[in-house]
Amino acid sequence: MEVDNNQYVGSVDRYVTDDDGNILIYVNVWGHVKNPGNHLVYEGIDLITLLSVVGGPLSGAKMNKILIYRDSEDGNGKTKYEVNLNKFYSSGDRSELVEIMPNDTIII
Repeated sequence: MEVDNNQYVGSVDRYVTDDDGNILIYVNVWGHVKNPGNHLVYEGIDLITLLSVVGGPLSGAKMNKILIYRDSEDGNGKTKYEVNLNKFYSSGDRSELVEIMPNDTIII
């Protein structure tokens, strides 16, 4: 996957495409994960897959209080979400997962 690295991606530039036409987004992941930082990921990625991309949570991570901040309001007028992954871990239920959007900041 090759991406035009000369393209500046800030909060105004929400999407990037690679040479194959795949739509990519930047997200920030902070806190108790193996590889925190700014990551370029496929549009539509879910929180579980994103945690895998960043190497998974570290020991001591509070998986019952993951915070997701948006750089602008979503369709519901929200800019902050709190996610508890314990339900997913115990049952595999994905119903309470929040969609990851461009420029989100996820704090583990």
